[in-house]
Amino acid sequence: MKNLLLALVALAWVATQSSCKKDDSPSFCQVTRWSTGTYGYNFTYDDQGFVKRLWVNTSGYVEYTQTGDQLTRQGYDSTGTPSNPPTVTFINSKGYYSIIPNGADTTFLTYNAQGHLTETMRRNDTFISRSELFYEKGDVTQMISYNYDSTINSTIVFDYYTDRVNNTNLYLLFDLLDSRYGKPTTHYVKTATESRNGSIRYSNFSYTFDNDGKATNVRLINQPDNDVVNIDLNYQCE
Repeated sequence: MKNLLLALVALAWVATQSSCKKDDSPSFCQVTRWSTGTYGYNFTYDDQGFVKRLWVNTSGYVEYTQTGDQLTRQGYDSTGTPSNPPTVTFINSKGYYSIIPNGADTTFLTYNAQGHLTETMRRNDTFISRSELFYEKGDVTQMISYNYDSTINSTIVFDYYTDRVNNTNLYLLFDLLDSRYGKPTTHYVKTATESRNGSIRYSNFSYTFDNDGKATNVRLINQPDNDVVNIDLNYQCE
């Protein structure tokens, strides 16, 4: 869970066209910017609704290029000069990550018919670790992670604001800087409770919503460390 929350803060599951408008059915909205403290990230999207370019403050940007089932990620500095070698991952027919090479090992990802991520598995010549995700009405209710010997490493149980439908691509359970980890949850997550080696950690999420029901601020409190993270969000809507 700590890695999950560090990813949420340091990296972090984003941007299209015109301003939101009210009508009988809510618009679908994508995050164009999220910021916390001195960190700020801006997004644009391709025609499929996936992140095309990501700016990190004014220090540079990352660009994604899809060719068939391969997705190339290239970083650039503020002058537009490549800042490191490109990395290549593989995607499925829906555009979600299916294979992510990690150098010494590889992560394989599996989804259900609705496009929700159901399993991640790391392996090289042998099995390293695996996580299973379980759903109810489009929300992740539980994630169980297993060690190399198939013993349970950790269990995370999630609860949601069931009166708050998430009509955006905001996906707090995965990388906020990416949009290829499957379909977001139906509702806004309220709590995440992790059990690991006999200890328990809690993460509590609270939100500020605008008149259209979009979360414009997320306040995350982690216990027992009492870490507090505030994330501000901007959107554009269809």
